[in-house]
Amino acid sequence: MKTSIKSIDQIDLLREQQQILSGEVALHSSALKRLSEEAANNPEKDQIQGEIKRLKDEMKDKNKQIDLLEKQIADSFITSDKMDQSGVSQNLERGADHGIAASRGDAKLNAAAWMSENMGGLKLELGMLL
Repeated sequence: MKTSIKSIDQIDLLREQQQILSGEVALHSSALKRLSEEAANNPEKDQIQGEIKRLKDEMKDKNKQIDLLEKQIADSFITSDKMDQSGVSQNLERGADHGIAASRGDAKLNAAAWMSENMGGLKLELGMLL
């Protein structure tokens, strides 16, 4: 059970990191939009173009980090589910534990689907800005 709690804590930490990075991407996206409007009004300012390039590069890096975190979260779900299943198979008399593990698995899948939908929206928005 300690391993399962540790896995849940790790997944929560990965989710928090993903949310922080997503927030940073959203801030960069807003700044990029503002700079793009400013560049349209004054296209000769090289400083603005440099800042736009820097923001785009940072957003690409952060999106790569988010993709890596998504993979780690998905891998954690798989690992956690395998640990839950092995614990259940070793202790058949603990039927209640299996029900809890199944509920956690369903919750994990729902959370993963929700994150995937949100990331798809952010990626689409980023694609439109770039």
